[in-house]
Amino acid sequence: MTHTTRPRCSPTLTRLSKGVRSALGFTLTEALLALGVVTAATGAMFLFFGQVDAKAKLASETRNLRELSRRIESSFGMVGTFRGVSTTAIVVDGLAPDSQLGVGESVLTNAWGGAVNVQPYSVERFGDSFSVSYAGLPRHACVNLVAANASGVWDAQVSDVSVIRNTGGQLDVGLLGRTCADKSRVVFVYHSGLLAGEWTGSPLVLPPATPSVTPPISPPVGSPVGPVGPVPPSTP
Repeated sequence: MTHTTRPRCSPTLTRLSKGVRSALGFTLTEALLALGVVTAATGAMFLFFGQVDAKAKLASETRNLRELSRRIESSFGMVGTFRGVSTTAIVVDGLAPDSQLGVGESVLTNAWGGAVNVQPYSVERFGDSFSVSYAGLPRHACVNLVAANASGVWDAQVSDVSVIRNTGGQLDVGLLGRTCADKSRVVFVYHSGLLAGEWTGSPLVLPPATPSVTPPISPPVGSPVGPVGPVPPSTP
């Protein structure tokens, strides 16, 4: 008995199957396009809100820095020296802005989560100025915070590099951009030159008192007065 093998026929696509595949292909493409649009929109949204958040933090810390420095100058300026300035003293005396208060008596934090420290500084002698340091700044925050406050400080130092005093008293923008990095530490120095630091409070040395002047006694004029002699008789 002879078996005949029928040739295999490739399945032909019916009109219905073609329509289904076409519909499925169009749906997949559409889904991919929609996913791309959503991803791009989400990225743009995060970028937008990230920029808004960065600007809000910069504005908040600029206000905090100006308010904190003003309060320190008003409080310790009356004493005549900044020798007693410290982070703990600032917190205990109620001089710190509320948004910088951390957990504990000696803790201040900035908007980026780093520490804020206040201490005396020496320009000519110890205690004639003070510094406020910001730690843990992102690079863009480092650049923007220094640029926003450069006109109100005596010096700004990024990772121990002066970007104002060592460049003629003007902010060196190029040096600032090269020095700032992620997790930067920025020190703002306040010095007016009106306080004498550790010399303030010394006894006041007055000039010696001028001795009182006694007016001289004038010597008598003419012959000394003695006993009166006999008077000669008058001529008739």
